[in-house]
Amino acid sequence: MSLLDWIFGWMLVPDNLPKEQAMAIFCHTYGTTPGFKSLTAVSQAAMEKAIELIVKGKSYLLILPVGSCGENEERKIRQEIAQKAGIANQISFLRGVKSTYDEAAAIGNLIVGGNILVVADRYHMRRSLQIFRACLPGTKLYNASSVCLKYDEPAVPPSLFSFIQSRQIRSKFVSILWNNLFYLLTPILVKRS
Repeated sequence: MSLLDWIFGWMLVPDNLPKEQAMAIFCHTYGTTPGFKSLTAVSQAAMEKAIELIVKGKSYLLILPVGSCGENEERKIRQEIAQKAGIANQISFLRGVKSTYDEAAAIGNLIVGGNILVVADRYHMRRSLQIFRACLPGTKLYNASSVCLKYDEPAVPPSLFSFIQSRQIRSKFVSILWNNLFYLLTPILVKRS
């Protein structure tokens, strides 16, 4: 256990897997690397966790958001990974989503009631569930955290917000602080949207 894990361990959420098959598994995206050659390490870890859950029969459908910089390239990379894992016919893409709020709203348009299994980086999970609960009342949420030991630089469009986001994904420490800050701000931000 690292010092950061020890200090910020309170924000980690234990996995809560469904006993029955979930309607869908939703896997957060954390972008692609510069040049759009591969997923960031955080995205790759989340995708691998989601594929593991599909293979174990936790759901038949894997929903993957693509909406950040390099949307078409990210979709192609994710399709190739799914093809290699033998689940290419079990994926569906959410297009044009740029934040956890967008993702939750888009899922709300697809799944009304029922249940969904959310896969996210372990430091993002608490905030992700908070947003999904606010945006998807009546939907039973399950969760499985992915663990990434290496944070790398994503390809991001130039803006102050994306600069901060890219630092968040590149640095574990900044990622933890970012997620803590937005966990605290989520009730305010959800009410405004």
